Amino acid sequence: MKIRSLFFSVIFIALFSLVAIIALFSIFVHENSKKHYDLAFEHYQVIRSILLYNNSASDDEIDRLMAQFSMVIIHDIARKNAIVQGATVMKEDKRKLVTRTLFPAPAMIFAQQELDLDVALLEYEKRIYFYLHTPFGEMIIEDASLAPFDYFLALLPLFSMVLLQVGVFTFILAKLFPLRQIAQTLARFGQGDMSVRLHISGNNEIAEVAEAFNHAVMQIEKLIENRTLFIRNVMHELKTPIAKGRILTQKLPAEQQGRMDALFIRLQSLLDDFALIDQVNSFVNIDKTKRYSYEDLLDEAIDLLMIGKEETNIEVKHDKIEKVDFTLFVIVFKNLLDNALKYGKGEKISIIIDEKGIDFVSHGAALARPLNEYMEAFVGEKVKHSFGLGLYIVKSILDKHDKHLEYWHAEGTNHFKVIDNSSTLSQN
Repeated sequence: MKIRSLFFSVIFIALFSLVAIIALFSIFVHENSKKHYDLAFEHYQVIRSILLYNNSASDDEIDRLMAQFSMVIIHDIARKNAIVQGATVMKEDKRKLVTRTLFPAPAMIFAQQELDLDVALLEYEKRIYFYLHTPFGEMIIEDASLAPFDYFLALLPLFSMVLLQVGVFTFILAKLFPLRQIAQTLARFGQGDMSVRLHISGNNEIAEVAEAFNHAVMQIEKLIENRTLFIRNVMHELKTPIAKGRILTQKLPAEQQGRMDALFIRLQSLLDDFALIDQVNSFVNIDKTKRYSYEDLLDEAIDLLMIGKEETNIEVKHDKIEKVDFTLFVIVFKNLLDNALKYGKGEKISIIIDEKGIDFVSHGAALARPLNEYMEAFVGEKVKHSFGLGLYIVKSILDKHDKHLEYWHAEGTNHFKVIDNSSTLSQN
């Protein structure tokens, strides 16, 4: 898993749990609010009792009875209208009120009357009111013993849990943040930057990993320096006798002189190839900061081979420009062009540049073995037909540029095409 995926996973879990907590608390608060107003609505029974058993009492007597239960009937019409228009209905229901009236002597009988009531529990300006609508009019009663549902107190645990969760996940992310630094440093180290170091303090396992990495980098740096010094000394010691040998060949007979001179030239070429392989495969930074046209790189490769343009047929279908190491990529084109000239059947070499890459086309028989075998050092059907270090160097350079070489044979021609790793070809 990539390091950013780890961070995204932690953040996703944090957000998911946060949403889950908020959703659960929303349900919890909603249910508690409903329960609160359901219990408040039961206070209607007090009003019902007063109205039921005191229906013949005066208004003052009703007000006095209501006051005993912290209730006040609103008589002011303007205030009643304001409450009706601005209040929030918390609960409403339809009820029936059955009143009984005792007629005095000499009748001494009860008269019973059933009234339909619309009862609503209202909240207005942080106060609770009962609204009663009867066929004879409206009545609004304030209940001072009741209070609106306190959402702040209900949500206080939610705020506490959210803050706790944010604190916990912030702590986790802070502990994981050094992993991002480690990943970035390792990526730079993998690209050949030997100056990288991890600066992570502490007494935990991550700090121990950082310390071990720094120690390993210093050891690798020393090994590379020692190897470079060794190779330079060896090459210097080999170049000196080669140079002397070429001078001495001038004193040999002409027949032997050509053979020995070719031998020393071959040895010099091998030394140059070894030096190049060491440069490519070591932790030497490759300059991929500038953009170059494939056509310009190809011209430089042709100049290095000192061949005339009449030996090649160049077709530019797309002006491909990419960020590459100029020197190394010229060597790629030079080696591929050199192989095409050496192992082709004498006809012109075709070079095609398109949006996918560059294709070197030469006439000849198909390769007898898979391409990857020819990309090993000194592999060929016979020693004299070996590709030597050419394709091995090509592969090493292309790997550094996130590219690869594809091969196919069609209609008597061999195709070697340089393309990006993200691209594939269907030719066989």
